[in-house]
Amino acid sequence: MQSERPQASYRAKLLHELAALKPRRVLEVGCGIGAFLRSAVGLGAELHGIDPDESLLAALRDEGFSVQRGRAERLEYPDHSFDAVVFSFTAHHIEDWRAAMREAMRVGRAVVVLDPWYETSIPSQSVAARFDRWCKAIDRAAGMVHNDCMGAATLLEPVRDQLPVLDISINHLLILQELGIEHMLELADEQLRNAEQQAQWKSSLSTLVAEARLHGFSDDGAILLLVNRRSGAG
Repeated sequence: MQSERPQASYRAKLLHELAALKPRRVLEVGCGIGAFLRSAVGLGAELHGIDPDESLLAALRDEGFSVQRGRAERLEYPDHSFDAVVFSFTAHHIEDWRAAMREAMRVGRAVVVLDPWYETSIPSQSVAARFDRWCKAIDRAAGMVHNDCMGAATLLEPVRDQLPVLDISINHLLILQELGIEHMLELADEQLRNAEQQAQWKSSLSTLVAEARLHGFSDDGAILLLVNRRSGAG
């Protein structure tokens, strides 16, 4: 396995696409500990972030970032406040994606979404996608918001009525990198540690492990979606 997972490359592609927009003001929804905000400093834009977890924001404020507690489904900003709104690996953690996407389009000229994706026509990716759903099912059983991966149609459904005035770019990114059975088992152990009814989950896991031994287990790809409101529209 390579020393660096491919997500760094996917994030670099997001920054490249964002830089091409030449944004003056950018909002990240779900800024967390600030990985995206720090990487975007070089854009020269005014950066803002929101996250529902207040405990993550103090360190970012100390670094000088403009961040506040907030939820994706209700952005406390006026219409057209930002040149771009970014969801960097956060869309699948949002409870109501429809509300979140419509809010992002309300406050931003463009919306950029980077989220996990699997090329399921490749056997090792198909195994990885099923393992991903297994992990997320355990998280949801524990009360977390951890949704299955969304394709382009699902990501765009909330703004389907606005499609005539939008320019849309969809990129599927994949650096096919084998993770190996041991890594799968390490991830599974972490998931099972706090899971209830472990026998149920272990039974389905054994099937996944058997498939991984046969077909491999590769790292996730990413979908990069850019939705840009045409000049003069709305």
